[in-house]
Amino acid sequence: MVSWQEKSTYLFDLDGCIYLGSTLAPGAKLLLDTLWAAGKNVGFVSNNSCDTAEQVEERLRVMGLSVQPEHIVTATGYMGTFISERFGPSKVKAAGSSSLVSALQAAGHEVIPFHHKSVPDLIVIARDTEFNYEKLQITAADWGRGAKIVATNPDHFHPGENGMKVPETGALLAAIQSLLDDKILILGKPEPYLFQYGMDMFGAVSSETVFVGDNLQTDIRGGSGLGLTTVWISGNVDQLGKNAITDVKPDYHCTNMQDFLKSIEAEIIPGRGR
Repeated sequence: MVSWQEKSTYLFDLDGCIYLGSTLAPGAKLLLDTLWAAGKNVGFVSNNSCDTAEQVEERLRVMGLSVQPEHIVTATGYMGTFISERFGPSKVKAAGSSSLVSALQAAGHEVIPFHHKSVPDLIVIARDTEFNYEKLQITAADWGRGAKIVATNPDHFHPGENGMKVPETGALLAAIQSLLDDKILILGKPEPYLFQYGMDMFGAVSSETVFVGDNLQTDIRGGSGLGLTTVWISGNVDQLGKNAITDVKPDYHCTNMQDFLKSIEAEIIPGRGR
């Protein structure tokens, strides 16, 4: 049985966990306020492949939640850092948002137009709402001429409002990967990199960190692989289908954020458990 009071750091996924589309998830604000009042480190680690931490901070502010951007890790914002650590300064083509391009440039990388004839060092694939057959063809051709491919995240979709599935980077990667012999390098969850960036924000280690997320295959698989205590929020979207079988087992299973708060409040709120 985990001691919630002994955990110093609570990291949360965003889409489908803290918010659903443009609305805060029920109970999310009260849960976070409770953790902050108890002196816990609270951070956010997201496979968001369009927005930087500053953009997420603004979105949360509009929803009524005040969060420091320094405590938000997104695949978009950290892709430039990841490339620098793995490859050094690079010439890059990017299929994704203008925020992704800006983040890559801010990290010191040269971003060239996707349709440019020269071959880049790297092609970065993110959620690109304008991705088409021509970009698919260019990606395959540049890879064949030596470019490496890096992706922000493997998610096939993220949950929107009313249970809607919003197509994500992984849906594009499925087409790209079918043309390649090499496995695409991925930054986002379930790979360890974003989790580690999140813990590093607070100087935390895995044994004192809780990760709360709604996706078994990214949030829970990745967190468990690093030894974090994992909490699966299952009620916001059908991730697997009613009859799906998975080997991923969370440490704790809660229907929603209100359910999770009920699970921990007696221990972390002084006097509540007496």
